[in-house]
Amino acid sequence: MAGRTPAGSLRLVVQDYAGKTVASLPVKNEPGLHRATWNLRSGAGVGLAALLPSRLIGAMARAQAPAPPGQYRVVLTVDRKEQSRGLRVENDPTLPAGSGIAEQPPARRKDHRPED
Repeated sequence: MAGRTPAGSLRLVVQDYAGKTVASLPVKNEPGLHRATWNLRSGAGVGLAALLPSRLIGAMARAQAPAPPGQYRVVLTVDRKEQSRGLRVENDPTLPAGSGIAEQPPARRKDHRPED
């Protein structure tokens, strides 16, 4: 790919169904095919790797809440041109019931007595 120049601006984010950014992923600004990995945790973390020790970055990532199951959008923006793809996150079917990554606690209900 000789002769290609890096992009002026480059950004890769994961957004929830409402368009809120839940993760910003690091990307290489050079021509070619690249792979990005999302740890399924909510949190931007843009640029932190350059500022903090790697062991602290790992601890912070583990402390972030897991992304709940649902529909997401992966958005790549290169020089203000946006490309996106849908992404569906599901609970692990091999885990026992009730141990999903984002199981919500049961809602508390008040006992209601039927009127006489």
